[in-house]
Amino acid sequence: MGSVESDRNLMMIEDLVIFGSGAVGRLAVQFVDDVNRYRERWRLLGFRDEGGRDVNRLGDDIGFLGDQSWLRTKPEVNVIVCIAEPRARKRIVDTILRQGHERFATIVHPLAWIGSRVKIGAGSLIYPGVLIDVDVEIGSHNILNKAATVGHDTIIGDYTTISPGVNIGGNVSIGEGSEFGINCSTVQRISIGSWVRVGAGGVVIKDLPDSVTAVGVPARIIKYHKK
Repeated sequence: MGSVESDRNLMMIEDLVIFGSGAVGRLAVQFVDDVNRYRERWRLLGFRDEGGRDVNRLGDDIGFLGDQSWLRTKPEVNVIVCIAEPRARKRIVDTILRQGHERFATIVHPLAWIGSRVKIGAGSLIYPGVLIDVDVEIGSHNILNKAATVGHDTIIGDYTTISPGVNIGGNVSIGEGSEFGINCSTVQRISIGSWVRVGAGGVVIKDLPDSVTAVGVPARIIKYHKK
């Protein structure tokens, strides 16, 4: 298995807080349980959120800890931001960083397959069934959803969301904040810019610039966004 987390404190149980109580956050709780079944790794302290709390769905044993300011006096606590939308995820991470908190957890589900010489940045969440080939670089605060595949020698920037069933070809470059809909795919050896949205089922066969939405087979640009 490739290097997916720091050698720091590998044998220690570390405190963890999940930001976001929606579907991604609730799944992260399950992932923590699954990781801990293999080896005790995380002590889940609870959730932080900006609103939309659903206590009944989370269970009475998982508490809320307030907003980002809770971390100001907890520099030793790991946090993972479990918000699906890339811009919202970046906004929350930026707020946490401005408060001086720099400790982010990377959670890789035990049923993900990670090739050799793979680098995964802090704050990323890797779902079960994900397959990552050798010599891949994945930035920080990314979400790779179930059954997604990433080809060899691919580089993925920060804050990217890859939905279920996405197939990224080998030698692909993806900028930060891009979002790939369910079951879309790319051919190999192309470059996709930052803050790009690829619609569900789209097939990207050529380079895409920054800040566009592309849909269809083959994918074509239908919208340009403000950078």
